[in-house]
Amino acid sequence: MTYASPQIASLGFAMEDWIGKPDLRLQHIHEDDLEKFAQAMLHSRSTAEAFSCQYRLYDGFGRLRWFHDEANVVRDKSGTPLFFSGVMLDISDKKAMEAELNEHRYYLERNVERRTEQLVKNMTLLESCNASLCDKLALTQKELAALKQQMAGPMFGAASNDCTESLCVQL
Repeated sequence: MTYASPQIASLGFAMEDWIGKPDLRLQHIHEDDLEKFAQAMLHSRSTAEAFSCQYRLYDGFGRLRWFHDEANVVRDKSGTPLFFSGVMLDISDKKAMEAELNEHRYYLERNVERRTEQLVKNMTLLESCNASLCDKLALTQKELAALKQQMAGPMFGAASNDCTESLCVQL
């Protein structure tokens, strides 16, 4: 590394250390991201393609922060790669928002699942009640028809038929 912005001090590192100790950054990268970083760097160096990687890094104060690191290959006039020129962007706030959104999404999905289960139970109960009421209504209609037939029978005569009809309609 030949240059680092003075802003590196906001991460708790001296500019001289960041430039003079090439492995300083590697020593501060989170252990779970170190392999991903090393692979991306190796790929860029061996292919002369742009470097791009997101990783966690412990700053000089011991806080864990997220960075998006990008660097492009600078070439001479003949196209020979000379060095990388890039930036490290602190994306800690973005990652915190993503984590918060994921947490909210998880709770929302759990609530939707729970509510859906409640709705399914309620629908099943309502369907059961509806079927039971339909059965009772059908039985009542049969009883009413039987009663109507009894009233229209020989005991009441034909004249009471009109009365039976009006009685049934009122029921």
